[in-house]
Amino acid sequence: GDLDMAFFFGCVGLLVLLAAVPVLFLVDRLGIESFAWPSGTVFGMLLVNGLFGAVLSDWIWSLTILLLSPTVATVGISLTIPL
Repeated sequence: GDLDMAFFFGCVGLLVLLAAVPVLFLVDRLGIESFAWPSGTVFGMLLVNGLFGAVLSDWIWSLTILLLSPTVATVGISLTIPL
């Protein structure tokens, strides 16, 4: 059947949030890795990079799947990987 892309990406984001955040706190508490909040400028840059680098590209790829086919979209994105 038809799958709503916003619902799908929302479920993936929720799963990552529920799985990754406890792991981050655990490795911080165990001293494996120390974490610190970024400055406001760095956080803004990360946010803009995330929106354009991940959200926009995933949205365009999803539109490509809907307009063409999953095979064509996957081959097209595979061609962007340098050999």
